[in-house]
Amino acid sequence: ADKLKNVVVTNSAITKAQREAVTAAYEAGKSATPDTTPDADGWISLANAGENPALVGNKYTVGGQEFEIKNEFKMAYSSEIANDCLNYLKNTWTYNSAHYTNMVDGLVENNKYGAIVGALAESYKITRDAEGNQVWSFKLRDGLKWVDNAGNEKGDLTAKDFVNSAKYVLDAVNASGTANLVTGFVKGAEAYYKGETT
Repeated sequence: ADKLKNVVVTNSAITKAQREAVTAAYEAGKSATPDTTPDADGWISLANAGENPALVGNKYTVGGQEFEIKNEFKMAYSSEIANDCLNYLKNTWTYNSAHYTNMVDGLVENNKYGAIVGALAESYKITRDAEGNQVWSFKLRDGLKWVDNAGNEKGDLTAKDFVNSAKYVLDAVNASGTANLVTGFVKGAEAYYKGETT
């Protein structure tokens, strides 16, 4: 439900009044801006200022229209799926992103209004190193777990997992199409990718 919050499927027609009420609720929520005031330690919250209405059971109501939340995602593929197609650390096909976007979370995500909010991260801070380079730090939410496709916990998710992911992407042997997402933002990443540093 959390990953599919931007997708609304309804089995009944929405009246003009309901559409207007939903639009009004959207516009009101869009103007809610996150608080970017750092705390005493410099951390800025990534809390979502535009949360969905409260769930009642597996349903929520907006503008008098009731929506049921389904904890599933179905999509037809028009071609064969190879293992590399669903490796989000490697694949850059936009066609596949609808699949793996609904299978994994990143540090941040966009809420339904397009604002950047926390996914796996609860806050961040920006500092400078001795050379004046920006250093972005993210504080992970407590209790994060790796799970399989049935929701069974497989282990704790830690900051080291993000480091390992970056190393995987930057290992030329893996031929990742997403390496430029790291080399463009992390100092020394391009040299690492080219094998000039370890």
